[in-house]
Amino acid sequence: MSSRRRLVSALAGVLLALDMAWAATAGVTPAGWAYVEGGPAPQDELVLQARRAQYNLLVMSAGRVSAEPVLNMRVRVSADGGRPAFTRVLSGPWLLLNLPAGRYEVEASARGQVQRQPVAIVLGEPVALVFYVDDAAVPPAD
Repeated sequence: MSSRRRLVSALAGVLLALDMAWAATAGVTPAGWAYVEGGPAPQDELVLQARRAQYNLLVMSAGRVSAEPVLNMRVRVSADGGRPAFTRVLSGPWLLLNLPAGRYEVEASARGQVQRQPVAIVLGEPVALVFYVDDAAVPPAD
């Protein structure tokens, strides 16, 4: 592990131990699947980097043109057969989720747009999905 990565991991661990307030939120689904979601705050980037290896699915969102973080995106993960296994409105642009091996469909919706991507989870092989949405309309300057 590089010294930079060790430093980031150590710093994130210290911040988590101090229970500092930020947008990153960790939890466990009713099925027992651990997840962490985070916001655009710089300290959330530390959490993402420090915890990425512990999860097998990373879902990210961004504006199609601006690449700005998309907030309030609803993410639904359905297991093979269509039954929803995870649903959450994300406060930030990324989600880490630990799923059992299998086939899933990830649906993301924001700004009136809905997108779906199939994903196969194989133990030991992390997957990353990025959902790009049209940028929010910016009112013309007066």
